[in-house]
Amino acid sequence: MQSALNQEQVSNSKTNSFPELLTIQQAAKLCGLGRNNLAHFIRMKLIPVVIFPGMKRVRIHQSDLLEFINQH
Repeated sequence: MQSALNQEQVSNSKTNSFPELLTIQQAAKLCGLGRNNLAHFIRMKLIPVVIFPGMKRVRIHQSDLLEFINQH
């Protein structure tokens, strides 16, 4: 991963265009990983996700992603 981010850095950034619930692509961009690498961590249950009922869409809470980044 490129660098460890903390919640304050992301929340206070005036250029922050990331919503609270991130797509895999947005989360990968934020942490500097590829989509497939991030999906691997999700399958390994290292990053919790939100799955909407009746849909295949997966979202990641920004705070969960930041916690994962800071732990690894």
